[in-house]
Amino acid sequence: NEIDKACNLYEKVAKNGNEEALQKLIELAKSDNATALQILKDLPQSFQLSIGNIYLAKNEIDKAFEWFEKAVKQGNKEALYKIECLAEKGNMSARQELRNMAKNNIPIAQFLYGNVLLSENDFTNACYWYEKAIANRFEEARTMLQIAQRKQEIEYQIEFEVYYQNKFSKYLENKNYNYNSINNYNSKAKKFFVFLKKIGANLSDVGTLELSEIQDDEDNEEENIYI
Repeated sequence: NEIDKACNLYEKVAKNGNEEALQKLIELAKSDNATALQILKDLPQSFQLSIGNIYLAKNEIDKAFEWFEKAVKQGNKEALYKIECLAEKGNMSARQELRNMAKNNIPIAQFLYGNVLLSENDFTNACYWYEKAIANRFEEARTMLQIAQRKQEIEYQIEFEVYYQNKFSKYLENKNYNYNSINNYNSKAKKFFVFLKKIGANLSDVGTLELSEIQDDEDNEEENIYI
């Protein structure tokens, strides 16, 4: 029929690099045209990435993953980066694919899975997979490891300060301080963080740090130190 003839024509043009013809074949395949479906399956492996990109542009994530996965299995590294993109968009199939490859000790997959975890602010596990990739001589992971470590430090610092600010507020309440004056409160908060720095406190001290250890003697406190 006429549609099948059109499919055969699109196939010839698509094989010459015409993406519009490839899109036409995909549209016909989506309408369950058997000829178009067969043509897509029979196209050279080099077209798998292009087909995935077309589906991705149409925001058909599951179909895009299907074709990128085919390309990856044929050794197409660019398709692996596309799968990373899908995983960061929340596609669980893509995420699982990267995770499985990372666990199989494939360095580039360890790096890309680290990127996915970093995008989710899972800094600890991102660092873990970057370190794995580096151990497997994937040096591109080294810069990302440094970024993840720095972000982890910032997050840790915020958690640290918020936790102890809350603890210090309770300490002030227990001491019956009158801190209607914000300047007075800030001064005492500053001295508290000086104290924490002195003893090298960190989150592992939660539950062991006794706030009563804070000295009321202000003469010995260092100035201008804030963790």
